[in-house]
Amino acid sequence: MTLKDSFNRPVSNLRVSLTPNCNLSCIYCHREGENDPKAPLSAAEIAEVLRVAAGFGIRSVKFTGGEPMLRPDLIEIIRSVPAGMESSITTNGTLLAVSTRMTLKDSFNRPVSNLRVSLTPNCNLSCIYCHREGENDPKAPLSAAEISEVLRVAAGFGIRSVKFTGGEPMLRPDLIEIIKSVPAGMESSITTNGTLLAGLAADIKQAGLRRVNVSIDSLNPETYKKITGTDRLSDVLEGIDAAIATGLTPVKLNMVVLKGINDHEIDDFLAYVRGNRDLVLQLIELMNFNDCNYHGDLNGLEDSLASRSKQIITRRMHHRKKYCLDGAEVEVVRPLHNTEFCAFCNRLRLTSDGKLKPCLLRTDNHVDIRGKSGKDLEDLFVEAVHRRQPFYT
Repeated sequence: MTLKDSFNRPVSNLRVSLTPNCNLSCIYCHREGENDPKAPLSAAEIAEVLRVAAGFGIRSVKFTGGEPMLRPDLIEIIRSVPAGMESSITTNGTLLAVSTRMTLKDSFNRPVSNLRVSLTPNCNLSCIYCHREGENDPKAPLSAAEISEVLRVAAGFGIRSVKFTGGEPMLRPDLIEIIKSVPAGMESSITTNGTLLAGLAADIKQAGLRRVNVSIDSLNPETYKKITGTDRLSDVLEGIDAAIATGLTPVKLNMVVLKGINDHEIDDFLAYVRGNRDLVLQLIELMNFNDCNYHGDLNGLEDSLASRSKQIITRRMHHRKKYCLDGAEVEVVRPLHNTEFCAFCNRLRLTSDGKLKPCLLRTDNHVDIRGKSGKDLEDLFVEAVHRRQPFYT
């Protein structure tokens, strides 16, 4: 329901005064008309106001005062803003420097703005190249409540996006609860093998997930079975269609290029995504794990894509290139022997059993956070970022 007054004017914005108090005495101050103010509303009462406002289609809230940054529970109030409602604040600026969220940067001046969270080491496929995110002897995965606390702390450090991975994250029975715990303003996505996606697409979208990556290494049923050990390609294709239909877009298709197995299918994948703005193809370099000897040369592939592209876009993350050719969008992900990949990395990883992983290509510098919360957890985030250094220099 959209609120309209008797003059047919819709109400889409809410302005919330958090306190009549101020640390300045401006000569023109009118105290928002609060000449005899009572005790201000509590954070819980404000959260309920925002929930009801969002239900009426109010799309933005501005916090004001007095000086709103005098509220000791300001962060709690901001976190209570419903997903999809834009928030801002009017302040006199005197406390802004100390109230601004700390941005995590490592000693190489690389900011950390993205978190990748493995929800489980378990998977319902058996891909020949799987490296299990380096979890060779994983313990029980973190609970939904522990993951929620990690996300809260990450948001407090200005981390703007989270990607849920596995194993296969859709095997978690509490996946919807985890997605719902993502703080307002933090964008969430998921990397999945797609076999369970068709049945969950609508629910994860409703829970607040922004989009999906689908791992699919072949469009040929026999080749797909050779790579994954299963014949579930049709389920994956059905899941991709469901993701597009529910708006989990753009859907990025992750194809690990395997020399002599699927490298001849790249043109088939280009044809599959061509003309569909909801699909992006990601060609991923095989990492050297498990004696999987199918590493393909992506340098030559990139040269070919570049020569055929009408436009080439360099993304900020990893400085990876996006090639636009004949109605198809293609990204190339090359983590090996790639100084640009490392120099522009903005990602921190969390293993399913609760270890912050500063580098994709290392397993010897993890930071164990299991059982930690609040200030202790914040300190461990800082320690993990301190341990970050480029693998290739």
